[in-house]
Formats: sequence, structure tokens, C-alpha cells
Amino acid sequence: DVTERTRANLLAVGQRSALELAVTDAPLGDVLDVLARTAEDYSGGAALASVQLMTPDGRRLRHAAAPSLPAAFQREVDAIRVGPVGAAAASAAWRAATVNSPDIEHDALWGGHRELARAHGLHASRATPILAPSGDVLGTFALYFRDRRHASPQEQAAMALLANTASLVIGQRHEAAERQAAEQRSRAILDSMSEGFIALDREWRITYANGAAEDVTQRRNEDLVGAQFWDLFRTLRGTPQEGALRDSVAGRAASRIETFDPGQERWFEINAFPMEEGGTALYFRDESDRRRAEAGIRRLAAVAEQSSDFIGIFTADAGGIWLNPAGRRMAGLGAQTNIAAWRMIDFFPREDRPFIIGQVMAALTGDQAEVVAVA
Repeated sequence: DVTERTRANLLAVGQRSALELAVTDAPLGDVLDVLARTAEDYSGGAALASVQLMTPDGRRLRHAAAPSLPAAFQREVDAIRVGPVGAAAASAAWRAATVNSPDIEHDALWGGHRELARAHGLHASRATPILAPSGDVLGTFALYFRDRRHASPQEQAAMALLANTASLVIGQRHEAAERQAAEQRSRAILDSMSEGFIALDREWRITYANGAAEDVTQRRNEDLVGAQFWDLFRTLRGTPQEGALRDSVAGRAASRIETFDPGQERWFEINAFPMEEGGTALYFRDESDRRRAEAGIRRLAAVAEQSSDFIGIFTADAGGIWLNPAGRRMAGLGAQTNIAAWRMIDFFPREDRPFIIGQVMAALTGDQAEVVAVA
């Protein structure tokens, strides 16, 4: 039959057009509008098509496409809550099953909404749920007719095909939105970190840098993203650290290196973690302050070791941590004696201990203390 072949071709063209539009990231409403118009064309103008999407709370449906339905009708239908008696679409969404109303005027499912259909000259309808593979209701695909009738078997088959196509497109958009939301959450977490973070592709090109990376590298984000890592850390070239990083990426194993940038006179700690999808995640921080502090401590320790004065380090509650050689000699302690069991007052004559307890130990806890000479 020529007419059936023409209608089948029209259906195939409409489906293909919708899918081609979907892959261009066109607005979802535009894609669903193509499917709705295809249904109307397939019916020869006898049907008015509607595609509604479920709201996030699952309580209502909202029109995404309805090329021929009056705007006033769409607004009224959008206000209907999903339920067992909620006109065609809301009832189909409630049941997760097709609802056929060949005579709206005498269909109990339309309940108090018959007047709405009558006011817009609609006398029959058929609504089918748009289902996700999980069975969740994504929306509905509905046909409305101006005369009392059943949808023909061909119209029912076409409607099922178009609803499945809508399910595919809507599902893909939901997945894309979920991925985008997950990426945004990840970026928010990364941007809240105090450590610098950059993501590298397989060619060592920076694809992402968080705010701390800008601070640590003293470069703007636009100067980081797209740049080669080895251009950023030029001083690593030809060093054992470069070899360690490259071996880490090639072997898909985590690694940690420390490197000094003579140009900035700064130390960096870099932790590399190869990613499953390829590329590498680098966490790094400026270790210059820690290095300088450690060097200062070592210098002070060297001075304390050579001093002839009693020099000790104690906890806030006056427990022993460290005592220099002169202090050990004065206290009669050997070089290997563990002073952790000793308290500060143990190193002073009994007559001086009230002063130590009342003044020095009080100062260790943050209390005010006046230092006076011990007679």
C-alpha cells in the first residue's frame, strides 16, 4: 500500500531527524517537538500530539512539546497532579501504563477535567508513559483527537516507537546532566583544597587546574589550562624527578617527588596518581616554608648542642622532650637516658621548684607570669 509506505517513511524520517538533532546538543524541547510533529503528520492531521516531562518531585508533568495544542489547555493540564484520576497523561504516568480514552465525555479517568477537554474541542485521547530502562516514568507521549475514536493500530505502533525514541533522548540528557553535576561537585571539592591540583592528558597537557594551583605556580588559570606540564616545571627536565614521574605514568603507579625551583627559590612536593581513563592527576604544594623552618630548627639544634647552657624542650604540661648535652651533664643524665619520664621541675633544686611551678610552668600554659630572679 503506497499510503502505508509513505507513512512509514514519514515516521522513519521524523525519528532520524530527532536523533540527528539530539546529537547536536539542541535544546530538548526542540527534539521532542520534532517527535510530536511527526506523530501529528503520521495521523494525517487527525491527532494533536503532546510530550510532557515529569517534574523532579514526581508530582506533576510539564509540557515540553505540543505544537498544535492551545497554550491555555497546556497550562491547565500542567497543573493536574499525577494520580489515578488525572486526565490522560497524569493517569498514564501514575499507572506507568498506556491510558486510552476513546470518549472523554464518558471516561471516569478524566474526572473533573472533562470540561477542560470539551472547552478545547477534544473528545478522545491516548497517553503512553515514556519509561526509562529502569522503569521510572520520565514523562508521557499523548495524542488528542477532535472526534470520538480509538487510535488506530498503526497510530498506536507509531506512538510506541516515538515514545521509545523520546525515552532514549531524555535518558541521554539526564545522564549528561548527572555527569555535569558530578563534575561540578568534583570541581567544587578540588577548588576548596589548599593543595594545588592539575589534571593532565596522555600528552602531559594540563586540562584542569584548581585555584590553589594558580597560587602555588603563580600563574593564572588561563595560562595553565592547555599548557604543557614540562613547560610549567622546566627545572624538572633531565632530572631524576622527571624520570620518576614518567615512570609513574608509564607504569600506572602513584609516585611522590620533591623538587627545587632555583628561579623562584621554592621547594615543591608533587604527588602523581595515574587516572583510569588515561592521563594523570597531580597534587602539589609549596614546601618552601616547611623546608626553611626545618633548616632553622636544624641550625638552632646545632647551636644548642654546642652551648654550655642548660637548654631543654618541654611539652605544655612540662613533660620532657629533649635536653642538650650540657643540660644532661648538669642533671647527671647519660646521653642515652630517655627524658620523657622527667618533668621540668625534676631538673631544679627543691628550693627553686615553687618558682618553676608558679611562674615558668604557668607561662607554658599561657598564663601571665612575672619572671624574677631566684636567690
